[in-house]
Amino acid sequence: MKKKYYTQKEFENLVESIAKAVNNFSFLVFIGAGISQSQGYPNWDGYVEKLIHYWQSHIQDFPEAKGKISNKLLKQFDEVLAANISHKRKIDLLYTLLEKTLGNKFEEVKLNFEKYFFKEVEPDYLENKVISELIKLNPIFGTSNYDFEIEKHLSRSKQKRDFRQINNLQEFVRLNDSLHSGDVLHLHGTSDGESNLFVSSSKDYSRQYLREKEDFGKLQEWFTHKSPVVLFLGSSLEEDEIMSLLPQSAINFALMKANSWESDEYRQLYNESFQRNNNTSILWFGDNFESLPEVVDNIVKAVQKILKVPDNIEDWNLLRSVSTPDDTFKKLLEKYSSDIKYLSDIFQTEDKVLAKKILKNVLDVSVAYKNLGGLSTFWNLLNNNIGCLESNDKLKFFEIFQKQKISIHWDTTFEVYEKLSNEKQISRERLEEARKNISEAQDFFRTPFSKDSYLMGYWLSNHLQHYSKYTSIFYDGQNIKISLSKNMLSDISEFISKESSFRYLSFKKIVLDGIVKVIYNSLLNNNLYLEEDFILDNFPEEFLKTRIFQRILVNLDNQNNLDDELIKRLIDNIDFSDSLFGDELNEFIRNHEPEIKNGGKEIQDYYQDAIGELEGGTVHEQSFITIEQISELDEEKILEILLTSESKGFSSRESFLIEKTNQATSELIINILRQENESSEKLEKIICDNGQILMENFEKIFIDVILDDNFDIDLRKACEKIYIENFNLNQFSWEERNLFLELINKEKFDSQLFEILWKIKVNKLKNIFSEDKPEVPEVIEINYFISTELGRYLDTLIRLNRKDKKKHVTIKNITDSVYQTEFREFTQGALSDIEKSIEYDKISINTFRGYSYSITGLSEEDFDKFLTVGKEILSKGLVEDSSKQNFFLLALSKISPNSTLKIDWENINFSWLIYMVLNNEYVFNYEEQWIKEVLLHDNGQYVMQLLNSMSDESSLVNKLHKVYNIFKDTIEKYTGSVKIDSLSIYIKNQKDGKKKSLLIEMLFLLLDNSNIAKSYFMLHTLSEIMNMLDEQQQKKLAGHNNLYKVLTPLEIDSLKRLVD
Repeated sequence: MKKKYYTQKEFENLVESIAKAVNNFSFLVFIGAGISQSQGYPNWDGYVEKLIHYWQSHIQDFPEAKGKISNKLLKQFDEVLAANISHKRKIDLLYTLLEKTLGNKFEEVKLNFEKYFFKEVEPDYLENKVISELIKLNPIFGTSNYDFEIEKHLSRSKQKRDFRQINNLQEFVRLNDSLHSGDVLHLHGTSDGESNLFVSSSKDYSRQYLREKEDFGKLQEWFTHKSPVVLFLGSSLEEDEIMSLLPQSAINFALMKANSWESDEYRQLYNESFQRNNNTSILWFGDNFESLPEVVDNIVKAVQKILKVPDNIEDWNLLRSVSTPDDTFKKLLEKYSSDIKYLSDIFQTEDKVLAKKILKNVLDVSVAYKNLGGLSTFWNLLNNNIGCLESNDKLKFFEIFQKQKISIHWDTTFEVYEKLSNEKQISRERLEEARKNISEAQDFFRTPFSKDSYLMGYWLSNHLQHYSKYTSIFYDGQNIKISLSKNMLSDISEFISKESSFRYLSFKKIVLDGIVKVIYNSLLNNNLYLEEDFILDNFPEEFLKTRIFQRILVNLDNQNNLDDELIKRLIDNIDFSDSLFGDELNEFIRNHEPEIKNGGKEIQDYYQDAIGELEGGTVHEQSFITIEQISELDEEKILEILLTSESKGFSSRESFLIEKTNQATSELIINILRQENESSEKLEKIICDNGQILMENFEKIFIDVILDDNFDIDLRKACEKIYIENFNLNQFSWEERNLFLELINKEKFDSQLFEILWKIKVNKLKNIFSEDKPEVPEVIEINYFISTELGRYLDTLIRLNRKDKKKHVTIKNITDSVYQTEFREFTQGALSDIEKSIEYDKISINTFRGYSYSITGLSEEDFDKFLTVGKEILSKGLVEDSSKQNFFLLALSKISPNSTLKIDWENINFSWLIYMVLNNEYVFNYEEQWIKEVLLHDNGQYVMQLLNSMSDESSLVNKLHKVYNIFKDTIEKYTGSVKIDSLSIYIKNQKDGKKKSLLIEMLFLLLDNSNIAKSYFMLHTLSEIMNMLDEQQQKKLAGHNNLYKVLTPLEIDSLKRLVD
């Protein structure tokens, strides 16, 4: 049984201190040489020995050493190595020897050994258990080691942007003297940094810590200011310069190996000494180094337990470890295969060993494998590591091109396709199957896949066979080679011969079609091939028989002159008896008339397009009669033209661009009537004498004259008389409605025209909006109401009632006589007056809607009258926009949303209720109860509205606080999932400090209770918010336990980098 050298209390004290530091983003791990030695890296003795031997054997590599190398020189290397002096001093001697031999070249090549040994030589063990465990706590790393194992392990767990290699103290100073979680500070330099800042010799130590210690002083200041909790591992604690970094206020720990021959009392003394002098408590992990990984694992697990680290974070750590058993790895891939963002992040690594492990295992997880085609990160990883795959694995990955839907816009996807296509084991059949599958994508011309001419052939064939004139092809005339296979010809020909638009439209119009444009330009630019040959050299007979290819070839010959043999075959296939072949055939005949006649073909006089081109665009309305005709013709002829137009109905068309209408004719006549000349007098007489027969189709003339005070009074009276005498009492048009509304607006209540209004046969008017929907809905909306003939008439009465109270009784009597219940009830409600209660005892939802159409607000008496209707509206979910103000006023004032009240939560939008509460100083009787119930039935939209209101200037701070507190009290029962994509904009733009604070509180309230909806933009949103928080809020957000529910582990790491 292993001897335990530490107490449970010591362990718990260390764990609790680390947990607090991790939560505060102030945990620093110092990695000493002992940790690297566990992977096979040398100790100081080994490093110096390898360094001297390297230079002893490589000194001759440099021209500067030519003529200087002797046995004596080489012997000096041995003497330096054997000298009884410190390691630092030995390196001083080595550097002096090298500088004497190489001169100025030495500084340039000084770190050649370190670059070779620490960058290129693979260690004995690829994974360091201690480092891989500590990374889980997201610490700052400090080290005096020269290797890059911390960075290598970080690169497996994080993205490059989320950790930072700081090569020396000068780089630290250049980075604003700051360290963040994920930083790796190399106190003694690396081979990636400047050689003059590499610390290995006595001279280097003296420079950094004694003579030029400004940079080290900056680091001491950072430790004093931040006071991180430091954990030393693999360190003897003998480097006083490093121990001097620790401020007196700090709490630090070291994991050290106990020697079995030492007494407990000695170790206790040793511990007390470091506590006293360096504020560092030592935890003796065991008496052999093999015990350290287990102890570190226990520490990390205990810290994670305190921090409540979720399972998917630990799963992520297993997926980033090269030592995770393959069975476990596959189970985790399967677990997260449906979480596309998480799965996508798994492929984000530049570590070759981990990449190989991921690619190998994902092939055996079918649910993950089937999602690979749409993951850009997968294609990037495969492209960078395809060389390390076995033949069978390459075959399996190529199957993605054969069977899955892939994104064709990524360059790396095509690079993988190219590399795998050239593999010997990829058969022609597999390649053709892949091309056929890929070709189903739409927009090929802007993608790298267009470089594969045979793939383009499949694309062309596929799109011709599934052609639609509504399909958009983003083709800008790119010069792209297309190779068809012979087995495609019959399918293409069969389809293309059936497409009628290719037969009847002009070629100019046809060639605007994307697919035809592709074919035409490819032929024009010698880019369309059949197998390996240019298709015009042996044009397929199947294509020659189709009209579209005949027209394409005719146009090509008109432009470029085709081969004589092809021309002969083309002439043999064209049906010259069809005069609607297309206009282009005329030029073709002029060029080849002898050959055509020699072939026994009979040529028509002229060939044209079946459907011609419109030279304009917009159709213009035009009058049936012109100004010249009115001026030159007599009254009888003018009347004849006008009456002839009536017999043609509403309109007639002389061309595609001109439509003659009664509307345009009326406007022309009205404009002439405004002029005082012979033409206007002629028209006045025609109208006065023939009004009865003109009224039906030219009603607009009479209405405009009646309403325009600028017309002659006699003409206006005559028109009014004609209008009244010939008015159809069985209908009510839009023009008639406009006439009466104009009279109402001008308050001409004494006009004789109103006598017509009373006489209209109200129950003869149409009460349906469309013949397709012959039934009147049980509850009508205002738009439906006004769109019907009956509704237009009743709406005119409603508007008149508002303006002229004297006519109320007459209007009420007409309304009460309406047979159609829904229209009658709506209008009865709309005739109400805010100054007195509604006049009817039987009140329906239609009555309420009519009331709300006329009145905003309710009298106290009407509140009670509408109470029953209000509850009915709630139960049936019949709240609509025009009455929502009154309805929610009724609900907030008189209706308690108790458990006995039936409410159709699904079909009622309560956004306006929330708006009314937040923007009204008045406290409604039931506003708290309603807000609570609305939130409890919310799927996320009302809390989104609340966030929006917190960003709005008009919302009241006291009401916002009230609603926030209601939400806070009910949050445990809240089941909605709230989208917060706009929250960063709300916070940024909000100038009111109280509202801004509320927005931030809402963020944490939603996050605390896991009520934030996942979003593709979540990392961007939260990153923007991080920049607007103070340091403590940043730490709270970046370290939040529930972040894993909306961000992937990689995204969480990115967010943590933004702290401070």
